[in-house]
Amino acid sequence: MFKPGNKLSTGRAKGAVNKRTIEFRATLEREGFDPAMAMLEIYKEAKKTYDNYAVIYDQLIANKIKAGDPFPVEDKADKYLKIAADMVKDISSYCYPKLKSVEQTKQNPLDDMTAEQKLETMREAVKMMEREVGDSSKRIGPGSDKDNGES
Repeated sequence: MFKPGNKLSTGRAKGAVNKRTIEFRATLEREGFDPAMAMLEIYKEAKKTYDNYAVIYDQLIANKIKAGDPFPVEDKADKYLKIAADMVKDISSYCYPKLKSVEQTKQNPLDDMTAEQKLETMREAVKMMEREVGDSSKRIGPGSDKDNGES
């Protein structure tokens, strides 16, 4: 009988498949059906249709004109692009692990400072920037008076 804390029977191992999954996979193998390959074929067909849709659309319009139908043909190229994108997304799940979202735990260093400490930090930053600007104006380089050969 099960009791909380029982260490003897820990249940099914993580990642272990049940009988139904084993039978389903065996059926797919017997039939020679690979879901990833089927999705790849769907992707290829949808992408090919999307790439050639201008020709298809022109033919649809020509047929409408021949039939004397005054209603415009709806452009459905984006439907094929969506099918292709969905297949790429589904196929990628066979190739790459899904990433978990990660909570950002990095803390802002200013959160632990008092108002006086923040003010002093900002003053030091301004002084550093002023020194940097002062140093850069003394440099010799393109566009400076010393670089043009003038004295």
